Amino acid sequence: MFIAIDMGTSNTRLWLCEEDNIIHFIKASIGAGITKSKGKAFLFAEIKKLIEGLMRDANISADAVECIMVAGMAGSELGLIEVPRIPLPIDAYTLANHLQTHILPEISSIPFIFIPGIKKCNDNNIQDVIRGEETETTGIINALSLAEDCVLVLPGTHNKILSLSKDGTITDFYTTMSGELLHTIIENSILAGTVGHEFIPNESYVLRGAAYAKENGINTALFQIRIMWLNGVSSDKLSSFLYGCVLGQDVEKILLAAKGKRIFIGGNKALKQIYTILLSSNAHLISDDLSASSTRIGLCMIYKLYKRLENRSNIIHTIAHEKLIAIIRNPDKETLLPAVKALYNGGVRMVEVTFDRSGNTPKEETARLIQYIKENTSLLVGAGTVTTKEELELAAKAGASYIISPNCDDDIVKETRRLGLVSIPAAYTPTEIAAAIKAGADYVKVFPADDLPRGYIKALKAPLSDARLLAVGGITQTNAKDFLADGFDGIGVGSNLYCKKLIAAKDFKALENLAREYVSAVKKA
Repeated sequence: MFIAIDMGTSNTRLWLCEEDNIIHFIKASIGAGITKSKGKAFLFAEIKKLIEGLMRDANISADAVECIMVAGMAGSELGLIEVPRIPLPIDAYTLANHLQTHILPEISSIPFIFIPGIKKCNDNNIQDVIRGEETETTGIINALSLAEDCVLVLPGTHNKILSLSKDGTITDFYTTMSGELLHTIIENSILAGTVGHEFIPNESYVLRGAAYAKENGINTALFQIRIMWLNGVSSDKLSSFLYGCVLGQDVEKILLAAKGKRIFIGGNKALKQIYTILLSSNAHLISDDLSASSTRIGLCMIYKLYKRLENRSNIIHTIAHEKLIAIIRNPDKETLLPAVKALYNGGVRMVEVTFDRSGNTPKEETARLIQYIKENTSLLVGAGTVTTKEELELAAKAGASYIISPNCDDDIVKETRRLGLVSIPAAYTPTEIAAAIKAGADYVKVFPADDLPRGYIKALKAPLSDARLLAVGGITQTNAKDFLADGFDGIGVGSNLYCKKLIAAKDFKALENLAREYVSAVKKA
């Protein structure tokens, strides 16, 4: 259970969540902007009240809450604590890798985990910044399952125009002050009282406003509203003209960023209507419900990724403790579950399901088998023979905890680590093993291990003392302890352990006993 907070300049929303489920929700008209007038101590006190009220309403104690995930202006210099922005390009995984944990005892004993904003830089100079919209964007990408190059427009006090790649990465963005400019004109200029935020958009006047501002400049266009008012033009038409003048300035930048790609528009209903008029058929509207919930969805997704990253060290510790991975190749699904349960009953705690290089088993089916074991047993499941990013992504989505490859591909190793999974590529020579470690491998698989001369691994580990090595190939219950005695940190066993003869005969008790023999041999080593 965790608390999710989205703090803006003048409003804050809080959700008490368990996974994706909302247990309780509150909001308040308080935000980072209050710091300028009343100071940070006042902001701290107000947030403390909100958190305590949220838990009190839900009848939950602080001990039951794991953390407080925070997005938006709370991480700014005006918020709770300033969190540095990170540079482009970024995606949800990058955000999860750059979370910052802080204890703020003035507010709560629960740790706060801040999501960083992002920045666009040219050399050492900052060109543009975002704080909050990165989390909102993460939620929209996740909710819509976006898998295409596109542009996302998030209207607000400061409008954000974001370029997204098909893999969910924010590759570029631009900020305009359209929202703040509209508010200032409507509330504090000579036009106050003649134009407003609440109006029925008039398409003709929206387009006229955009065209007039483009031809004559926005300053001249704005005063033209005053002239139209003197000539008796209605408030709805004046407001439509105003919005066309201001938001029309954004359209060229949006179309330049899109370059023919689809454009998704968020924000409130009125703004979406205006952008639809200005962009014509290029605009694809995000529902009001998603616009309202996208930041919370993003917070929940980043929390899940944070938990996965946190779990990496636990997986590495488990491999070090158990020292035995059962390798499953081309299993029969009907007997898979009783077979892996027999392995578990025999003491095996980790299994690897391999992708089929022959092409007989589709990679999607392998991912489904990984998920099937994950959902129906307590085994720690990994994916084997992973050679492409597509296989890696399928394995990660299926719930694989570690990724084993027959080679060492730096890109696969780095992507595995970025996803919060344990990386186990294969290598053989000292040079290859050192390169795998440099690339970020957590363990290195050595195959075929039974071809190595006795003493090789101990000699290799003298200069490569940080190498954690897994032996695969030719390992039986009688020689398993020898591999560990020779300096290996663990073993992977395929058909000698996942015995298809026993499985075909449905002799799962014999399979359990076989597993017990391997576990006993490893524990005695």
